Amino acid sequence: MTTTLDRRSRISRRGTANARFLRARNRAVRPPGPYRPGHNPRPSKDGGLGNFWITVFLLMLLFILGQIWKSHQITTLFTHLDSLRNNQQELEERQIALQSRFQEVSSYPRIEPLARNLLGMTPPDKSPVVIAALDDQFLAMRQAREGNPPEGKR
Repeated sequence: MTTTLDRRSRISRRGTANARFLRARNRAVRPPGPYRPGHNPRPSKDGGLGNFWITVFLLMLLFILGQIWKSHQITTLFTHLDSLRNNQQELEERQIALQSRFQEVSSYPRIEPLARNLLGMTPPDKSPVVIAALDDQFLAMRQAREGNPPEGKR
């Protein structure tokens, strides 16, 4: 075993002057840190969590923009609703005014003088007679009550 250790120490250039020179030269030429111009960059130790945090950030940004859009829509719709309510109130007031005007114009004391003066109408001499269509069953019942036989059975 001692021979293998001796052989390894002889083969190793760690303690030689040439190895110390090469290490010093590399430190002077190469900047400190993980950057090594002659080698490919090492993959990060976090295992790709950078993409995860970017995704989380974008989702939070999307959520915040959605909240802003929602609050803007709410205020816009409330102002529109308020203007519609004001319009409805004005229309209701106008309808009430028109109904009162219609009742005033179509009242009997206003129509009677217009009918007499402009149209030459006079009040009727007798009370009006209303003629209504009656069915056969009603006529038979009325004639039976008065004592007259029905017309069809004479």
